[in-house]
Amino acid sequence: MTFQESYPFFAVENMNYIMSRVLNKINAFICIIDIENLKIIWANRYFINKMGVSSTVLLNMTADELLLYIHPDYREIAIDGFRNSENNDSNSPYGLFKVRIKCDNWIWVLTTCISFEKNCQGQTSKILTFATEVDICQLYKQISTINNKDKATNAAGLIKLLSEREKTVIELITDGYSDKRVSAFLGISIHTAKTHRKRIIHKMGLRNSSALIKYAVENGLYKNVSPA
Repeated sequence: MTFQESYPFFAVENMNYIMSRVLNKINAFICIIDIENLKIIWANRYFINKMGVSSTVLLNMTADELLLYIHPDYREIAIDGFRNSENNDSNSPYGLFKVRIKCDNWIWVLTTCISFEKNCQGQTSKILTFATEVDICQLYKQISTINNKDKATNAAGLIKLLSEREKTVIELITDGYSDKRVSAFLGISIHTAKTHRKRIIHKMGLRNSSALIKYAVENGLYKNVSPA
């Protein structure tokens, strides 16, 4: 069910209950923003406590004052995001932002929003925004782990495409063998050795022999099979 389909649940008579009994108990930044005036009109307790200001101060902030809590590198992106919300009926994930909280500390938050109210022209005038604090170092580690797993999976798939002869050719090339030495070691013509090299590079989706050597070392294809 989309937010729009469940909108009757968020009718005015239910909102006080939702805000006080539900949203105020969630440990995440939740607020309603008037995007036409760039003004916060409601924020949950977690938001207010993390900002280190009273609800009165927060709700009376001007657009310029509010933007001071967004890192300069992200203010333009935030403003563009608010503007785009006016004409976007779907969920509008904003991504990662750096924001200032109490004691002038800067933290990373992962933010998204949904249309909360529309004006008479049918454009979104208020958005309900959600944000959670993110440990950026831990996030990078997780992304790196996922990326490495994907690379390992792709590498395993590519390696399965290689014949045993091609794997041997890769090992020799990685060991510094020229096409002439590869042909002598395997008892094949130099033309066949060159063809093997080109075919392997193409099959692995690599640029050149240097990239092939790097790939072989990183993915366990180099075992130094050459004679002492």
